Amino acid sequence: MIKKIENLHWPDAPDMWMPYAPAIKVTGGSMIFCAGVTAAPVYHHHPH
Repeated sequence: MIKKIENLHWPDAPDMWMPYAPAIKVTGGSMIFCAGVTAAPVYHHHPH
């Protein structure tokens, strides 16, 4: 099975470029959704 991973950025909007990919498209794989944080300490805090 061939797996293809693409980082998707805003098309035709270089002024909206982000240091991370707003979305990732994976073709030919399985979907796994993970939520929350890892066992590592959270590097920032929020007042809520």
